[in-house]
Amino acid sequence: MSLAIPIFILILTALIMLVIRLLRADFGYHWLIATAGVLIALPVVLTVGTQLPRTVSLIAWRPETLFPSSLILTADQLSWPYAVGVAVLVLAMMLTEAARATDSMWSAWAASLLLGALGIFAAYAGNPLTLIMAWTVIDLIELLTLLGQTIPNATRERVVVAFSVRILGSGFLLAAVLLYSSTGLDWTFANIPSQAAVLLLLAVGLRLGVLPAYMPLLKESANRRGLGAMLHLMPAAASLVLLNRTASVVE
Repeated sequence: MSLAIPIFILILTALIMLVIRLLRADFGYHWLIATAGVLIALPVVLTVGTQLPRTVSLIAWRPETLFPSSLILTADQLSWPYAVGVAVLVLAMMLTEAARATDSMWSAWAASLLLGALGIFAAYAGNPLTLIMAWTVIDLIELLTLLGQTIPNATRERVVVAFSVRILGSGFLLAAVLLYSSTGLDWTFANIPSQAAVLLLLAVGLRLGVLPAYMPLLKESANRRGLGAMLHLMPAAASLVLLNRTASVVE
């Protein structure tokens, strides 16, 4: 379960911040709590690299005849560096937030921790089902966060279009699973069928905004720090994991 520990730590830290906010609205040390959570999670992620590969099965769906795949986390030479990168990204964001801790909102830090947890979850995804779940939650958090801001209608349309394109990308990954699982193989990212590489590349291209090319969200906004940076970087980081694994198949 060492693979899931940093994910739980970041989620738990965000929940602690929420509970404290509900009990004490005037609490002024949310930044310290958020930073402490990241500082605890990062060494756990680093220690995973001392023994690779590792695989952890989280949930086994029942009945197996309908749900042959379970939620699997896998740390290997391809996924572990991405998990480290996500954890370092969250820590860097929190450290830069120290300069404006009095101006930032606790909810932005909590949301950043949640995105970081999902980013590590996506990095460690051992099969398409696990990755699709991580992608979907990240996309929903981004959609709700951006639509909750006071932004022009034109920007709202771009947010919805970007969300739709990313969901379509997830659909291509799901299509690959449905098409190439007919052989009876419960394939994971350790044994990707080479025939599925084209669909996987299409999925990554759509999620990264390459196919079709669309402008980055909130180009007009000056909020490119803190949560804004996490919203820009985390969906891309979660998608690059699949690109790396696909590249290992087509070599």
